[in-house]
Amino acid sequence: MTTTERDLRNRLHDWRVREHHDHALFTRDQGHVRGILRELQQRARPRPVRGIDISEYQSADLRAVRAGGVGFVICKATEGLGWTDPTFAERMGAARGAGLIRGAYHFARPQAGRSGAQEAAFFLEHARLHLQTGDLFPCLDIETTTLDRAGTIGYVRSFTDHVHAATGWQTILYTYPAFLTWPPMPNPLWIAGPGDSRPPQLAGFRPPVIWQTSFTGHVRGINGAVDLDITDTRTLRTITIGATA
Repeated sequence: MTTTERDLRNRLHDWRVREHHDHALFTRDQGHVRGILRELQQRARPRPVRGIDISEYQSADLRAVRAGGVGFVICKATEGLGWTDPTFAERMGAARGAGLIRGAYHFARPQAGRSGAQEAAFFLEHARLHLQTGDLFPCLDIETTTLDRAGTIGYVRSFTDHVHAATGWQTILYTYPAFLTWPPMPNPLWIAGPGDSRPPQLAGFRPPVIWQTSFTGHVRGINGAVDLDITDTRTLRTITIGATA
């Protein structure tokens, strides 16, 4: 069984309580205490976490994906105002069973006659029951639009405002650097930057929380090409439901 950070902290607390009552134990077992402190320090350092994002177009054995070193998977849930990914519910269950951190994304179709809030309500209707503590915040994929710049920005804000009002969760925004010159927004950013040597920085945003490094990657458990993503352990603590930074 994997030793968690909480296990280590509980063990350290127990040693300190015992040492307080037994000075001989304090003198004899400082090596154990130093070892626990070293491991806690190592775990505090951010470590890379590999991920993938998938839809019905990829066949996926998520246990094999996890065994291949992938730590998180973001599954397509919905698109626009009427399409649901037929593999979504099954894959969210399989991801949890495989020990993967899970996420769900909505592909936006901004257009006249409806709002981002309507798309957000549609997304939550299908995805919310599958999102639990420890999963990633909802993701909004915004890379195409029939609206002008101001209309598209308003659509995105309408979507994210609705998600926050309904759940208290932030929305992670996925986009390309060239798609839109975004005004400053508080949302975490998932940025596409295949071929770049470092994550692209979008003006007005903090550094991206997830970097999509390839559209044509290959991992164990996926038949064919798949999008590859990367984050780190410290960042994950800031973009998962119920977690704290």
